[in-house]
Amino acid sequence: MISDRSSRAFRSERQRDKLAFKLAKEYLVEQMGDRRVTPELLKKYLRPEPRPKSLPEIYERILKSGQNANMVSGVIQGGIKEISNLAPILCGFDPAATLESYSSPKGLLEIIVKKLRPTGKIRTTPRSIWPRFCQTILDSAHFLRRFESAESFYNWADEFDCDARARPALPLIIASRVKGLGFALACDFIKELGFPNYAKPDVQIMDIFNGIGLSNSKDSYQVFCDIDRVARHAGRKVTPYAVDKVFWLIGSGNFYKDDFRINSRKKQFIKYAGTLLPPERGT
Repeated sequence: MISDRSSRAFRSERQRDKLAFKLAKEYLVEQMGDRRVTPELLKKYLRPEPRPKSLPEIYERILKSGQNANMVSGVIQGGIKEISNLAPILCGFDPAATLESYSSPKGLLEIIVKKLRPTGKIRTTPRSIWPRFCQTILDSAHFLRRFESAESFYNWADEFDCDARARPALPLIIASRVKGLGFALACDFIKELGFPNYAKPDVQIMDIFNGIGLSNSKDSYQVFCDIDRVARHAGRKVTPYAVDKVFWLIGSGNFYKDDFRINSRKKQFIKYAGTLLPPERGT
């Protein structure tokens, strides 16, 4: 039987989670200091895009997430601008054809350098960014080659998504198969494929969640679970994807769908919310 004390603690946590999400949405519109951020604009960030319809699109999407690793984006995106520019080299992002064309990260990098001529210095030691990203490219192709189509991939992924207990296993499996794609980036890949039950536990969200008492962990798996909890408490129609976007937009200020940026308001929001949220449990 649940004690009165445990019941009160649960209600307190639920109320705190719900209020935190409400405050974050209001803060984006009312406190960010940019009139372009309206309720209507915010709505389109809270819904995932439609699922890609082909396996090559999924392959391109996993590489976009792969380049978001620490320090990788600046080198890869700075070198070739867009992941889409790899299409001619990766056989139109065909996983099987890519593996038939390249047997090693070294050989792939040689072709990228020859045909795309990336800007910046290209370091070729195994632990350097470009060789590691080429390994991610080939590992991703190996992983996706087992699926006959986008539909077969989604049928597999949906088996995890439909069970909340199994849901975290999906990014764990993908991260174990693709070098350079840890748990957080695997979550990013899945959520940006159109899975609203997934969120990316990145540093922006970790800092805010820890700062306002929604989490007491810097472990990406635990923060993934904390985001899911906040979504469940915030409202019947609130998804982990929506929670991710609201707090990430505060931390990053990157309104990428509308091609503008605002300076991060992470510290300001933590201070603001700290004065309005009820005390944490045990304080």
